[in-house]
Amino acid sequence: MVQHISLVQKIKRMLKNDLKNPHMLIETIGKSVLGEDIECIVISEDPMKYGISYCEKQYKEITSKHPPSTSTNKDMKLPILINASIHGTEPVGAKVVLELVNYLMENESGDAKELLKHFIFICVPMANPDGLKKGTRYNENGFDLNRDFIFQTQPETKAIVNLIKTCNPVVLFDLHGYVSKFKDKIGLIEPCTQPHNPHYEYDLYIKWALPMAEKMENNLLFSRNNFFSNRYKNMKGVCIPFRDLSSGWDDYAPFCTSSYAILHGAIGCTIEAPSSGNDSIPWMLEAILGACQFLMDNKQEFLSDYLLFFQRGIHLNHPIHPNNFFPTCYIFTETNNTSYKVYRLVNHLINNGVKVDITLEDTTVEERFVPKGSFVARMGQAKSVLANTLLWEGEKEPKGKFSDICVWSLPLLWGVHSITTSTPLLAETKEISNKDLPAQENKTSHDKRIGIIYDGGLYRKQSHAGLKSCLNKLGFTVKEVHPRSLINKQSLEDIDVLIYNGFEHLFYTKERVKPIYQKHVLESKQQQKRCVKTLDYFLSKGGKFIAIGAGPAKITKSIFHLTNCTINTGKRNNNAIIHVDYLDHPINMGYSSKDIGFVYRPVWFSNTDGVEVIARISSDQDALIAGNWSDFENAKGYPVIIKEKSRDVVLIGLEICHRGQPEHLFNILLNAIYS
Repeated sequence: MVQHISLVQKIKRMLKNDLKNPHMLIETIGKSVLGEDIECIVISEDPMKYGISYCEKQYKEITSKHPPSTSTNKDMKLPILINASIHGTEPVGAKVVLELVNYLMENESGDAKELLKHFIFICVPMANPDGLKKGTRYNENGFDLNRDFIFQTQPETKAIVNLIKTCNPVVLFDLHGYVSKFKDKIGLIEPCTQPHNPHYEYDLYIKWALPMAEKMENNLLFSRNNFFSNRYKNMKGVCIPFRDLSSGWDDYAPFCTSSYAILHGAIGCTIEAPSSGNDSIPWMLEAILGACQFLMDNKQEFLSDYLLFFQRGIHLNHPIHPNNFFPTCYIFTETNNTSYKVYRLVNHLINNGVKVDITLEDTTVEERFVPKGSFVARMGQAKSVLANTLLWEGEKEPKGKFSDICVWSLPLLWGVHSITTSTPLLAETKEISNKDLPAQENKTSHDKRIGIIYDGGLYRKQSHAGLKSCLNKLGFTVKEVHPRSLINKQSLEDIDVLIYNGFEHLFYTKERVKPIYQKHVLESKQQQKRCVKTLDYFLSKGGKFIAIGAGPAKITKSIFHLTNCTINTGKRNNNAIIHVDYLDHPINMGYSSKDIGFVYRPVWFSNTDGVEVIARISSDQDALIAGNWSDFENAKGYPVIIKEKSRDVVLIGLEICHRGQPEHLFNILLNAIYS
C-alpha cells in the first residue's frame, strides 16, 4: 500500500513551526492506538479568546433556560469543524487542511481577515494518523473509524466525538476521496439521498445543507479555469446526492462523522474529492470557501435556525416528528447482574453530551416501580435527537437502500433493560456526571490459547477486527493466523481454540479475487486441501473450531467439510435485532430463554438432525425487533447456533462481535470457548 509518512512528517513540522502564529493554536485532543497525537488546529482572530473553551461556553449560553436572542448573537463566532483523513488511504483531506491554514495565515488583510471575523476554524488534519502513515483505510486495530460513531470503540473516534460535543460546530466538513458518480459532475458534496435518519430535524438541516452545497458547487464552477487538468476545467458541476442520485448515499445510520454531527445540531457534510491528483486539493479548498461565503451572507437567519434546533429539544417540541416518536424519558434500573452494563451505558451517554439524572426517591411511572438510584435520560434537553437516536429500539423494516447497518440500539445491544414512558417522571432527581459513576469492571484473564483467522485487508477491511476486540475485552490473548499459514500442520500447535469471523473469500484461491486482494487469500486448490488437513488434525488432537457469521459457516461446509447441515443466508446488507430462543445449554449460560440477537448478512441452519441445536430464531410474531431483513419469515424458527456431535465444531449464525459493538452477545463466545 502507498504510505504517507512524508505527509505526516510535513504536518508535524507545520504544527511545530506555526506555534507562534497569533491566529493559530494547536491542541492535542487524543491519542491513536499507536500513541500518535491527534492534533487539533484552532484558527481565529484570537485563538486564546476564541477557541474551544469559547465554543463550549457559547453552547451553554444558547442552551440555558434564558438564552440570548438571535439579535444579540449577531456577532457570535461560528465554529466550523473540519475533520480530515479519517481514512488513511485518503490523504487529500490532510493536504487541504494545510492549504486552508496557509490561506488563512497568508491573506490576513484580505478575504481571510473577513472570515476570521465570523468563524472559528477547528481543524483535525489527521483523524487517523496510524492509518495515514501505513496507507490503510482503517486504524491500527483494523477498524473503519468512519463506521464507529455510535459505539465509539476506538480512541481516535472518542477524540473526535469529544471535540464535536465540546465545540458544537455549526458545520462539520468531513474530507474524503475519491468519488465521481458522473463524467461532468465531479466529486461529491452532501446532503444525502433517502432514507434519512428519522431523528434529524430535517427541515432545519436541508434548508441550509442543500443551498450551501449548491453555493460550494457555484464557487467551483467560478474557479474552474484555475485548475490544471481538463477534467476539472470542463466540469459542469458536482454530484449532490440529494439532488442528483435516486438512492444509495444515505444518512440513515449515524455511524459516520458527518451524519453523527447532525445529531449535535451541525450541518454535517461529507466532501468527496474527485481524484487523487493535485487538482483535488484546490477543488476541496474552493468548496469550503464557498460554504463559508454562504454562511456569512445568511448568518442571521442561519444562526436563528441553529439556536432553534436546541430549543426544540429543550421544549420537547419536534414539529416534523409524529406524536410519541420521542418518549418523555428513558429509565435504567441497575441490578446485581447488570449494574456494570448500566454504568457503561450512562457513562457513554454523558460522554456524548446527553444529560442523565439519578432518582433520589422511589417512585412509579405508568404503574411500574422505579427504585431510588435509577438513571433517567429525559428527552426534554438540547440534544434530545442524539439521546433518542442512541436509545431507541429502531424501526421494523425501514424502507430504502442502505449503505450501512440500520439498527444500533445501545440498550438492546449492551444488555440494559430500559423503561420508556410518555408521562412525566415526577420523582425528585439530580443531574450526574461521569465522576458519580463507579469504575468499570476489570477484565478477567483466561488460560485458553485463542487463534483467530487473520484478514490483512481484504476489500479494504480487516473483517476480524471486531472478533479480536471482543476477545481482548473478554480478557484473552489472541494469536492471528493467516489463512496461508494453515497449510503447515504445525501452525495450530500452540492454539486450543481457532475462531473464524470474516469474509469467506479468505479461503478462496487467488483467481477468484481481484489482483489487488490476492495476497490475502490462498494460492491454489492444493493449499486449500492442506488447510483442510491441518484443521482435521487440529480437531483430532482436541482442538475446538468456532465459525461466526455467514461467510465462515459457508466455508465450514463447502471447503472444510466439517458440517452436513444446510447453510441458508440472507442478503449481504440485511441486518436486524431479533428475538432468539436460547435453549438450555452451557453456551447460553447467562441468557434468558427469549433474549436478543443481532444479524448482519443473516445465516440460519436447516437439515440439522445430526447436530446439537443450541439456539433458534424465535417464531413469535414479534421476533423481528428492528431492522431490514427482507426474507425474515423464511428464517423464523430455524437454528442459529449449532454444535457438531462428532467433533468440537460450533457454528454461530449471529454476528456476536460485529465491529466490537454488540457487547451483550460477547459472552456467547466466552461460553462457546469453554463449553
